[in-house]
Amino acid sequence: MKVMVVAHGHPALSPGGGERAAYSLFEHLKGTEGIDPVFVARADPADIAHDAWFSSFRGKPDEILWETPAYDWFRRTSEKPDILRLHAQALIDRFQPDVVHFHHYIFFGVDAIGAFRDLARCRTVLTLHEYALICHHDGQMVKTRTFRPCHVSSPAECHACFPERPAAQFFARGHLLRHLLDRADALISPSAFLRDRHVAWGIPQDRITVIENLLPPAFERAIAPPQAASDRASTRVRLGFFGTLNRYKGAPLLLDAIRHLPPEISARLELVLFGAKLEDQPDEFQQIVKKGIADSTAKVSLFGPYENREVARLMRGVDWLVVPSTWWENSPVVIQEALAVGTPILASNIGGMAEKVRDGIDGLHFLAGSPADLAERIEAIVSGRVTLQPTPVNVVDRNRQVLDAHLRLYGVPGV
Repeated sequence: MKVMVVAHGHPALSPGGGERAAYSLFEHLKGTEGIDPVFVARADPADIAHDAWFSSFRGKPDEILWETPAYDWFRRTSEKPDILRLHAQALIDRFQPDVVHFHHYIFFGVDAIGAFRDLARCRTVLTLHEYALICHHDGQMVKTRTFRPCHVSSPAECHACFPERPAAQFFARGHLLRHLLDRADALISPSAFLRDRHVAWGIPQDRITVIENLLPPAFERAIAPPQAASDRASTRVRLGFFGTLNRYKGAPLLLDAIRHLPPEISARLELVLFGAKLEDQPDEFQQIVKKGIADSTAKVSLFGPYENREVARLMRGVDWLVVPSTWWENSPVVIQEALAVGTPILASNIGGMAEKVRDGIDGLHFLAGSPADLAERIEAIVSGRVTLQPTPVNVVDRNRQVLDAHLRLYGVPGV
């Protein structure tokens, strides 16, 4: 069976969670008997480095970079559907897929599902990653003015966030997108929370299967050796933040929480920020983060981005992972990684974070958006009132189950 995995970016060029999840699926499919996969990733012209639509990534014949046609960010569809179909036909002619699995739809459009299905007469699958179909505000489901979580998506609520667009436009947009999604043979959601949000938006529940994302084979190998005792000399409790430094991921909230701590607690605390893309954020946000680090009463170190192959070692070097996101995260890869390593997690009590982290077992919840409540949890950890040692998840067994669930949706016999 030939499977084409289509992603909105290549993780080597755009290291986001969705891109990493798509590539992990591709890697596992490569190791599966009877499956012949190809990875197709949207890329900028500079990454392709010539005028053609496609290029192999670093000369690999089964990893293709794709300069997609123009994309309508409001409608979430291609601005040039005829050109899109020409691109799709070229990929189909070259790889003859039996299944096309889309990990996301941004940059190529939801209408790409129907284009590939019609032209290849193949099975189509879409993995949902966030709420861009439901929410025009970057798919974050947060209010445009307050940046507080949005609980209901409707034409009226969306118009309130974007008054320049009539509610009728949001009504028509939703109707169009739900119609285009009918062209997918199967929909996947990595969390029940994300599924339920799309069901409330109008997708029948029986069309969406909840399947967690895969972690890469390299991660399986990285956690295979027994965990060595920490050799760091510091006696401070070390908190770790892993991810993109943007408005929604909550790093300023975490730095603000540390300001609420008594001096005797912050003196015993260390925060390490493995945060990427700070330089891509608005100047105002960059200054907030830099000032929060400079003014912190605890030791704070900003290490910047990290290589995925290092994540197991880095997570073993922290006492707690903090996931302070202020939006409805779906299924953060860092939570999966921490669960596999056995690092306890301090997470916001909303969305996929609350679903994935069992309060008092895998970690602790705190009130999303509240630096004071987060500070209380941190103080309880540093003072020793809370101690947790979660049992690491067997990532090899879990990956095997997740891969089998994908293969069943593809129609692979005997799985």
